[in-house]
Amino acid sequence: MLRRGYSTVYIINILTTSIFTLLFDVGFFVLLAWLLTSKLGAPEWLYVPAVLLGLVIGITSMLKFILASMKTLERLDGEREDKEEK
Repeated sequence: MLRRGYSTVYIINILTTSIFTLLFDVGFFVLLAWLLTSKLGAPEWLYVPAVLLGLVIGITSMLKFILASMKTLERLDGEREDKEEK
């Protein structure tokens, strides 16, 4: 029972970190676009590619993180099962 709870907490951590990664990337590019438009006088349409680029980079980063974390979770579950068998 404890093992299932540990995996649940780990999965919740993976989800919150991946959502934060996505939001951070989008927010960073929106901030960059805001700085360019307000301080340097760049055109307003710069927000559209900034959001799209942030989404693409954020989704890519999020998927890489989720896949790596799930591989680690599978490895930890395998190690735990090996300990239980011994």
